[in-house]
Amino acid sequence: MESVSNIHILSISGGHLSFDFINTVSSRQENSENYDYFQTYHDFLLWCQRLEILTEESTDNLSTFSKRHPKITDQTLSKIVAVREDLYILFFHIVKTGIAGIPEKVLQKFNYYVSEALSQIKLDLKDDKFVSSFSDLKNPLEEPLCIILKTTADLLMAGDYQRIKQCGNCDWLFLDTTKNNKKRWCSASTCGSVEKSKRYYQKRKSKKTS
Repeated sequence: MESVSNIHILSISGGHLSFDFINTVSSRQENSENYDYFQTYHDFLLWCQRLEILTEESTDNLSTFSKRHPKITDQTLSKIVAVREDLYILFFHIVKTGIAGIPEKVLQKFNYYVSEALSQIKLDLKDDKFVSSFSDLKNPLEEPLCIILKTTADLLMAGDYQRIKQCGNCDWLFLDTTKNNKKRWCSASTCGSVEKSKRYYQKRKSKKTS
């Protein structure tokens, strides 16, 4: 499987940057062979381009820096994947048990990531207003990750926890933005169709055996 083509065809159906980030694994089901779309830091940058997290100039600068510093790049990719998996655990608990059921160790780890990221935030003036940025990081390769962590903290502070859900087919996480809050799948055209096909098959099978 070619990671470049995979990144370009990866479904973006999380409804929020945090969940699109977490969903860069082909499935979250325990018994399935899950493909990680972040095989390299370049894959991560390609994903950032799709989500328009960075400007084209910033993306080019990070790409150049990563090629010049392979050791730092490998360490950064490992951190990106670790943060992603810890975010999945955090939101998994929110979906299954609510915020009261989040283990203290899970919350502590998230707070460590967020405090580290926000300690490096700065405000810039753009079009007569303040905008936040992470352009002066000790490790510039972490800039997109800092943006993701800030966005995740904003999501948690918003408080719409009942809209944070897990797909009934692939176990991806998503934010239900529908009016009735009854969305069951990350994508009705993919996982929704698979689930309907399963029900149809089971219905036909039960008729044959009855």
